[in-house]
Amino acid sequence: MSTTNSRQLKSSLFGGSRENSPATQPTINNHSRSIYNEQEEDLEHEEFNKQTGELGNNARALKELAHDMNDELAVQVDYLRGTNIKATEANTSLGKTMKKLDEILEVKTTRHMCIIIWSIVIIFFIFYYSIRFLYQFLFGGNTK
Repeated sequence: MSTTNSRQLKSSLFGGSRENSPATQPTINNHSRSIYNEQEEDLEHEEFNKQTGELGNNARALKELAHDMNDELAVQVDYLRGTNIKATEANTSLGKTMKKLDEILEVKTTRHMCIIIWSIVIIFFIFYYSIRFLYQFLFGGNTK
């Protein structure tokens, strides 16, 4: 690639203007023009190196961020797997409990029903007379 083409390419990449191109410059002797061109190329090369360095730093920062995100994601996946295992165990335990409860409820006999009804009636009367006794004892009044 010729010097003029590379200068024009770099100039277009970095926003250089055409006003500084050799065609628009006033007539300068060849030695001064070559020194000017070398200085211009050095400045463009330094700017190019500076920008590529910044791009490299940004790429490294993105790479570190991606690694950190990957590490955090691995931790979260392990946590979710543990939660899933615990939920599965709880579901299994609940299923077993429901199955046992169904078995107990299927064994209905009249004897069991009579025992439950008599227990409720006896508890009701004990509760009723206890409250009535406490009311008379505390307030000394009649329940009539």
